[in-house]
Amino acid sequence: MTIRATLTLCLIALVLIPSMAWASRGVSNSISYISIEADTGFVIEEHNADVPRPAASMVKMVMMLMVAEGIEEGRWTLETPIETSAHAASMDGTQVYLQRGDAHSLEAMVRAIAVISANDAATAIAENLWGSEAAYLEAMNKRVREWGMTDSTFYSVNGLPPRDDNTPFDRTTARDMAILGQWCVRNPLVMEWTGQQSLRFSEGAGIRGSTNRLLGRTDEIDGIKTGYTRAAGFCITSTAKRDDVRVIAVVMGHPNRDERFDLAQGLLEDALRDIRRVTLVAAGEPIDSEVTVYNSTLASFRPVAAEDLQVIIRESDRDRLRMVAQPPRFVRAPLAAGEAVGEMAVQLGDQLLQAVALVTPDPIESPGWRFKLQQAALRN
Repeated sequence: MTIRATLTLCLIALVLIPSMAWASRGVSNSISYISIEADTGFVIEEHNADVPRPAASMVKMVMMLMVAEGIEEGRWTLETPIETSAHAASMDGTQVYLQRGDAHSLEAMVRAIAVISANDAATAIAENLWGSEAAYLEAMNKRVREWGMTDSTFYSVNGLPPRDDNTPFDRTTARDMAILGQWCVRNPLVMEWTGQQSLRFSEGAGIRGSTNRLLGRTDEIDGIKTGYTRAAGFCITSTAKRDDVRVIAVVMGHPNRDERFDLAQGLLEDALRDIRRVTLVAAGEPIDSEVTVYNSTLASFRPVAAEDLQVIIRESDRDRLRMVAQPPRFVRAPLAAGEAVGEMAVQLGDQLLQAVALVTPDPIESPGWRFKLQQAALRN
């Protein structure tokens, strides 16, 4: 099938235009939320997504991801012992009631922060793996900037309010938390930890359910993290996957614990209903245009797409897509198979949405001396 035929079947636009649906959702204008497609970060719906806010315990997403990165890099293992200092044992809020001198595996501690948001476990991890809270915070803020969270600065390990007047509140935005969510969903360890619905922290302890009450509502919702303080309100970064599309929704500053979950679920379900992943051009598929070949027995050839041209689309954007092939008018042999000869672009109006290289399907060789003699004789 040619690109023109594929386009006839798959004429669907890529750009996801943010919805102005916040008023129809019946939520307070003081709430922030955003939903995005996880691979590309394209915004599906947003409201107050750039308003600075504390993130409460959602800051622990950074710790989980940095712990997972350290495991992958061999700096520590799931069996690494984490000892509890007096400072870690003194943490307020949600905890697993660690006592000074207690030691548990890193796996037990990180699951405690993923499932039940244990502030004492988070502090103990920071002290053991980075040497101190201050060292962890320095590494944390450096890493989030590398992830693209340009509007975030964190002053706490666990999202608790400042203990003194000289320390600011954590500062982030719903948009930055969605970016953090993108990094989290790419990491299998983080997704395993945050998808766990209950936890027995130690022998003899009771079973405690996840703070993320979206888990179990549908099979599609499988993470990530909640948060609450008086200053932050009720927050959640959540994710769901249907077929080959994953979406992320962030809600911050909600005044109601349970309605926060309802809003997040609605954002996820609307996003999954509205968007699809579509392959417009398959790898190896030829375009209609012929490219002339000089210095070869081959007169012309049709370039092929180097890889799949996939887009995330909204059904309402149908019929606005324009495909543009940009091969050269001619090439000169020799050329290797797979050598770039132009590109195929997807546009919406004048906006370039996506492009893939066009390449030679087979080697194009220079002619031998017999062919050259024959051509010279014909010209005479």
